[in-house]
Amino acid sequence: KAKQQLAFDTLKKHLVSEPCTLNFPKPNVPFILATDASSKNGIGVTLKEKIDKKEHVIVYLSHNLNKVERKWSVTEQECWGQKK
Repeated sequence: KAKQQLAFDTLKKHLVSEPCTLNFPKPNVPFILATDASSKNGIGVTLKEKIDKKEHVIVYLSHNLNKVERKWSVTEQECWGQKK
């Protein structure tokens, strides 16, 4: 159990430190949109921008899949994540 707690604490630390702190978007910088879906759980989306070869997070999003959405293919779920 200590191993899982250490992993969780490390993740929390990284989510609130550079470069993971959320940034305001800069209109002249291209966006990077990443989606990941699990057919049984939900969809995760990250919107980032690349400045000086470093990716800066703008927003994290997640969505729990309902009964109908769970039947979609992973590709359809990830497209839905982009729309959300």
